[in-house]
Amino acid sequence: KQLRKEGKYRNEICKQFYSQNKTWWAMEYTVYCRRVMSNRLLCRKQMVVDVFHPGRANVSKDELSEKLAKKYKKGKECVVLYGFNTVFGGGRSKGFAFVYDNEDYRKKYDTIARLRKMGIMQKGTLTRKQRKDVKIRQKKVKGTKKAKVTIGKKKQKDKQICPIGFYENYYFLQKKKK
Repeated sequence: KQLRKEGKYRNEICKQFYSQNKTWWAMEYTVYCRRVMSNRLLCRKQMVVDVFHPGRANVSKDELSEKLAKKYKKGKECVVLYGFNTVFGGGRSKGFAFVYDNEDYRKKYDTIARLRKMGIMQKGTLTRKQRKDVKIRQKKVKGTKKAKVTIGKKKQKDKQICPIGFYENYYFLQKKKK
């Protein structure tokens, strides 16, 4: 509080403190959680995370998720970190975090893109065109048959078996007759 009255900022305080203790300060980092909000509808806690890491470029998300999991007494899989930016000048990073109640709620409420990125959910094998085709075919069918509609080529009408080049020769002959 005295330092605040004197008008010194947090960075200056950190620089003074860490310059005195040079032996361990390069590996240490501190995590502060601001604006912690309990979101009961989505079964999670939301917060802004400030990380002080003087002497390091950044702190990996794995390390941060372990530290937050220990702090909130959850598993590492329940912690979601995103949107981290290192502040100009280095030594600090800001980002956002969600701490879900359990892993099932994370699978239920977290965004699909983030789940795919973490390897929890796999990307679908169908292309956009294939999904559209199935949807159109389902519209053409009534009732319970909609579930039986699958991906694949439409059945082609049976063509008469003919020797190779038959049509070409046929059209060629037709033109000659004229």
